[in-house]
Amino acid sequence: AADRNDPLAQFNLGSIHEKGKGVPLSYKEAFKWYKKAADQGLAVAQSKIGVLFQKGRGVPQDDKEAAIWLRKAAEQGECFAQCNLGYACEKGR
Repeated sequence: AADRNDPLAQFNLGSIHEKGKGVPLSYKEAFKWYKKAADQGLAVAQSKIGVLFQKGRGVPQDDKEAAIWLRKAAEQGECFAQCNLGYACEKGR
């Protein structure tokens, strides 16, 4: 399903790679699948992309890019993204 552009399936594959469940842990591979889902507007995937940028996991650490993705998710009501965006703003990131 992920190969057929199903964003939930893509998100699930990203999660599997991020946690290393049944596959080697790979933040780069997780980012790849989260990005496919995020580009289709899946808020939870956008939130995960933001966190990966915040922490520099699988991508170079980039607070500006993190804020872009967290904002996209937060604007859709994704509460985890709202919290992370608020925290980043509080810390001046």
